[in-house]
Parts: sequence; structure tokens; C-alpha cells
Amino acid sequence: MDPVGLVVETGAGALTGVVLGQAAPYAFKTFVPTDIKRGIGEGLTELGLRLTGQSFERQVANSVPRSSFDFGLPNGSFVESKFGTGQLSSAQNRAIAAGDQVDVQRWTYPSVSGIGTAGVAAGSPGATGK
Repeated sequence: MDPVGLVVETGAGALTGVVLGQAAPYAFKTFVPTDIKRGIGEGLTELGLRLTGQSFERQVANSVPRSSFDFGLPNGSFVESKFGTGQLSSAQNRAIAAGDQVDVQRWTYPSVSGIGTAGVAAGSPGATGK
């Protein structure tokens, strides 16, 4: 084990984490289009559903005409995914008020930058995955 290399790599990883932790939220808010942010949130929610063995349908109509939620589950409930500052639509809020059972999953800028930071740290020189 190289103690100097360990200190250098740990310091570099910490610095990378701090920089990405600050830069990623600003970059996402400022430069990333809404449809891409929507895709990131929905993709992360879909991944979570698949990893837990949930079956689902995409873009399922709810109790309000011309409105939908991102995912419909076999038990009749819904999952709506929001990324960053995204909010429920007024039609979605009316559906919830009318009794639709909805789990709103919110993906924040820090959570996504944390995923990015972990990926950078894992790919840094000397990362062994042990």
C-alpha cells in the first residue's frame, strides 16, 4: 500500500466531489433542456422499478381527462417522477385530490451529481473496486 498515493487519490476524489457537487446543479438548471431532465428522472424511476421487480405501464391515464402519470402499477396506483424543480401539473394535482394513489418520486440535483461523483471516483486512477 502506498500511503502518499492514497492521500493524493483521496484528496483528488474529495476535490472532484466538491467541484461536481457545486457545478452539476448549476449546469443542470441552466443548460439542460426540460425534456432531458424529464428523461433523467423517469429513467432513474424506471430503473428503480425494474430493480425491485415491479411490473408497470408507461404514461398511464389517470382520473382527470387528458392527463397521465409516468407509470401505472398493477395495483391501480401510479408513480410520477420529477427531476430538479419539476412540479405536478394542475391536472395531476386534481387527480390526486380525486383519490388517485400516487407516489411522487423527486430526483434532486444533488442526488444526480452524487451519482456522477461516484462514477468519477470509481473511474479514477488507482480505484480498485474492492
